Amino acid sequence: MDTPRGQGFTLVEIMIVVAIIGILSAIAIPNFVRNRNEAQRKACIANMKLIETSAENWRTENKMELIGDDWKTKLLGSTNYIEIEPKCPAGGTYSVTIDGTSEAVEVVCSLAANRQHVIPPDE
Repeated sequence: MDTPRGQGFTLVEIMIVVAIIGILSAIAIPNFVRNRNEAQRKACIANMKLIETSAENWRTENKMELIGDDWKTKLLGSTNYIEIEPKCPAGGTYSVTIDGTSEAVEVVCSLAANRQHVIPPDE
């Protein structure tokens, strides 16, 4: 039994399909990476705001400073302000300080410099 010619794809057709897939990938992948980084940045900022608010509440109630990693023992736990420690989705770590004179709470992510994980000043 002979198979009729013309049932299959030519090399040119396959190359065109591969080229189209390549062009679509070149457009989609950078957008995906940018959106993922922006989502991580916004989630980090939300975590920092949660820690900041909790630290301000703790400071107001206890009239004490939080220094270094002391915030973890004071704010975290099932009976404290934050049940589970927030983690930066991009792998950064948080540090919390409360200035004794101005009593301002400052939460900083270790990725603040290179990934802009910083609480905006207006918010």
